[in-house]
Amino acid sequence: MIVEPLHPQDVEAARSLYLDAFPEYERAEWEALVNNSGWGDAELLGIYDAGLAGISYVIFDETFLFVLYLAIEPSRRGTGVGSGALRIIESMYSHGRTFLNVEPTDEACDNPEQRLRRVAFYERCGYSAAWKLVIDENEKYTVMCKGVPITPDEMESFRVRHGFSRLFGHQGERSDVVSISHTVSARSRPGPGTCPRLCPRCR
Repeated sequence: MIVEPLHPQDVEAARSLYLDAFPEYERAEWEALVNNSGWGDAELLGIYDAGLAGISYVIFDETFLFVLYLAIEPSRRGTGVGSGALRIIESMYSHGRTFLNVEPTDEACDNPEQRLRRVAFYERCGYSAAWKLVIDENEKYTVMCKGVPITPDEMESFRVRHGFSRLFGHQGERSDVVSISHTVSARSRPGPGTCPRLCPRCR
């Protein structure tokens, strides 16, 4: 498996995967991802294993690696491509403190099993839930970290430094933070209508 900047000839296939993998409210504009890639603090990556097997978009600096998106082709999910790609990405960009967002498992939703699978995937990869980021009533995420957890103040500084407003508009503004202590772990099963959220479609 090779993880490297997305090949120009794969841009359209990658865009199709991106649109299929993430609901509209989670997506930055595709053109913004492409245009902001390769400038020293962000990269749109292709995951190659006998062709394009997935994509990832990462934002990084000397302290943190933020895995903003990770999506694997449906036919390759459950084959180890996602976990293998994540290990390679960490080795390429991480200085020991990596974080990402997944949908929270303690919120009412229509995809609780899918959310639990995502959290379980990241737990197997060594990530732990740290706290919840609340954008608005419809956008809530669980921040999962590997290494020393990023704090809310560190994330706010990271978002400002790396121009999140260029990608997300309102998400460039400060958001509320709530404790994660009550969040349901992927290792336990939630009750009806419960479910976490800050991650990509990588299973």
